[in-house]
Amino acid sequence: MTHQQIIQSIIDQIGNTFPTEVLAVPYFPEDFEIAIAIKNHYNSRLCTYVMDDQNIYTAAVSDEAVCRLLEISDLCYGISKPLCKAYEARYGVPFHFMPALVQQNLVRNEPASEHPTEPNHGVLIGNIWSQEWLNRLRRTLRSSGTFIEWYGKPNREWLVFNEDDLAKDGILFKGFKEHQELIQLLARASFGIILAGNSNTEKERPELTYLSLPSRISYLIATAHLPLIVLGDKDSAATQFILENEIGLASSYEPEDFKQVVAKLVQPDQQAYFRKMAARLAPNFSASRFETGLWTSLQTMKPIEFMSQRRTVIVTPNEVNDRHGTGVMVKRLFKSQTDNLISIRSKDDYSGDHQLGQIQIQMEHSGKYRSDIYRTILQTLSNKTIDHIICVPYYEDDLKTAIALKDIYDASLAIYIMDDQNCEVGVISDATMKEALEKADIRFATHGELRDAYENKYRLKFWVLPCVIPQQLVGQFSTTPAITKSNGLLIGSLWSPEWFRKLAEMLKGSSQTVDWFGNHTAFWIQDLLEEHKETVIPWGLISEEELVEKLRSYPYLIIPTGTLDAQDDQLHLTKLSLPGRIIFAAA
Repeated sequence: MTHQQIIQSIIDQIGNTFPTEVLAVPYFPEDFEIAIAIKNHYNSRLCTYVMDDQNIYTAAVSDEAVCRLLEISDLCYGISKPLCKAYEARYGVPFHFMPALVQQNLVRNEPASEHPTEPNHGVLIGNIWSQEWLNRLRRTLRSSGTFIEWYGKPNREWLVFNEDDLAKDGILFKGFKEHQELIQLLARASFGIILAGNSNTEKERPELTYLSLPSRISYLIATAHLPLIVLGDKDSAATQFILENEIGLASSYEPEDFKQVVAKLVQPDQQAYFRKMAARLAPNFSASRFETGLWTSLQTMKPIEFMSQRRTVIVTPNEVNDRHGTGVMVKRLFKSQTDNLISIRSKDDYSGDHQLGQIQIQMEHSGKYRSDIYRTILQTLSNKTIDHIICVPYYEDDLKTAIALKDIYDASLAIYIMDDQNCEVGVISDATMKEALEKADIRFATHGELRDAYENKYRLKFWVLPCVIPQQLVGQFSTTPAITKSNGLLIGSLWSPEWFRKLAEMLKGSSQTVDWFGNHTAFWIQDLLEEHKETVIPWGLISEEELVEKLRSYPYLIIPTGTLDAQDDQLHLTKLSLPGRIIFAAA
């Protein structure tokens, strides 16, 4: 049909009705043309929601048709974050993430039981979109000895299987169930199975693997708070989503890998954790948000944000990563909130290696007027909803950002002093520090001496929040651990050439050595390392789990610090810093 014929057909069917807002969910080429015709003829506000890719990994719809529709759309949504990124990159049109939603009366608002009624029990719901996926799942289950129940009404015309043969492989086909019965059956299970492809070849359905977020994920999380296992490529959209939101684990189709993942997921502590995270996420899948908010968002041209109601901003001086103590501490504190976290940092000191936040922003304010800072933040965060602000200040810009966020969004503000940059040194001015502390709703310091210094100077209440350690790393010994080393241990970073030099000279004079596990890549320390390579032996960064094992095998740990005299080149650290490595080692 020509464009004019499509318009005439629409007029014939809807008569004198004049659509002011239109939602297009296009799949076939005709869907794109109809949406374009309605927009052009009625000048309606148009929202395009791409649930299935028919253009990036498959050429079912031409670039020209997609481009024409997206260019005239007032808002565009995509069913997964990878889909949004792919379409934005190809067409230069902003896309907003909106997963498949679940009708409000099915969403479980109260927390589900932390443990299933039938341990080691898995479920699969809905259709399977590839014969290859089904065949591979059968091999995986048959070889791993795992059984699952399959509820759904798959298309038996192109998905070939015999129910008796499925049962022999470990899949008990139960057929279609109505919502209420299905939800009760899901409550018995330990985990839900989500299938994806293994590669971008055509038979693996790459358009589904890499760009689709299956609606069954929304359903299983919203109705049953069920932990999930995604099988397939680790880069699939489903895998990225469940790992980012900590609602399950990923596995390959290798039977042994799958068997190990199941064994881990059914552990009581894992079940409790993943179900708690699923319960937090569940309300966001309610269709009521989209039903009531879609037309308003079209009128205001402000998209609905998935999980927008609990947005938190973390302000740090530089990248949050494992290469420095502040980065490690911040990651531990906010690990469970990555799905709704905006991370703002003032500088890049580690080549942009930043490991926190769904949205990551780097901004400096050097030489800017306050009005310019506020304008930059408003433009950068657009219409985001901010509820909480946590600032870990080291530079003055960190506090300027926090002050602006507080003034703009009237969100609760916490200031967490980990390193002194004001009482003993003047890196942060008194005026900026005073304004930030007075605007803060709560203030923290890492230890008593730091708390006292700031309370005495600013006459404001501070609370102590020390370095925290992951629960699974806290040692609980009934006997003394076996010591296999005779030399000392040094962990973490060193912040002073003078401290390093004194440490090395002391070791040399006492004929001792230390093994150093930490970041030894700072430019200023390279010559010193070469000079004292016989006494200080660098091993680099290792995981925290490995570091715990190392700590248990050494007789003592060395903590370098300053001397509180004229030779101390880091007097503020000596006086007011409590290294997190002390608490880590003690715990």
